[in-house]
Amino acid sequence: MEYDLRITRAHRRATLKKICRVPTIHEGSETPFFPRAFLDTVNTHKFQWFLLLPGLTLSACTGSLPEKDTQATNRDQTQLHYLGRDPEHGDRSIMSVKGLQIVVFDGVPHPSADSLHLLTHARINPGESVLDLGTGTGIQAIFAARKVNHVVATDINPRATANTQYNIQKLGLQNKIEARTGDLFAALKANERFDVILFNLRYPGDGADSPLWHVHQRFFAGVKKHLLPGGRIYYQFGFLRNLETVEKMLLKNHLQITDRKMNLSPDLHGAFFLTLEIRPIQ
Repeated sequence: MEYDLRITRAHRRATLKKICRVPTIHEGSETPFFPRAFLDTVNTHKFQWFLLLPGLTLSACTGSLPEKDTQATNRDQTQLHYLGRDPEHGDRSIMSVKGLQIVVFDGVPHPSADSLHLLTHARINPGESVLDLGTGTGIQAIFAARKVNHVVATDINPRATANTQYNIQKLGLQNKIEARTGDLFAALKANERFDVILFNLRYPGDGADSPLWHVHQRFFAGVKKHLLPGGRIYYQFGFLRNLETVEKMLLKNHLQITDRKMNLSPDLHGAFFLTLEIRPIQ
């Protein structure tokens, strides 16, 4: 069966409302807009189906759409550039992220479109304290330090911590960012608390990756101990099918989603990026 995807603006608005009403598309399920054969293709991620729906983006499911019909791609992707190997160090690369040059050590994950989505949608206010878990190159901490004076950046990988420290010194941010090595909250003092906690660790892409959820479970189990009153979490992940698993972990730990931002992934087939704002249930 073939589907005509030349969709009018009014039709896209109706599509957006349907997606917001049923945010998770379950395997084998069927909706009036998405026939079963189409959903079967979507769920196997054989092609980037939403890239064929021009101009469709979701922002906290508000129903807002761009004023002009544009191809649905992540605008931030154009702000991420690999510039090549570091000529002075054979084990390092140079990248540009939103116009800022950083160094990436071999063995440390490069900033990705996921990173850019979190950078765009994490709301950090002047004067707040920030914890960046799984900091990698330190990119989230570095951009947070543009707004605040106290950022703690941790990573379980000592090489990532060294990479973060290198970028901090290179950018003159030693007085704002402290890099530490440790697994999740292990590098923190028992009484250390923050206004904002950023989380952008690996998430499962398929069933073979499911053990990755264990790290996320431990994060949600311990995060409230390190949040200040009124504090919040910005949690980055991908694939709508993962949302149900995340919601179950939140409920178990008395946490709730207070905002969500969704956008198409330019490099994950048929997938969305999701940035969740999460707070304790009062």
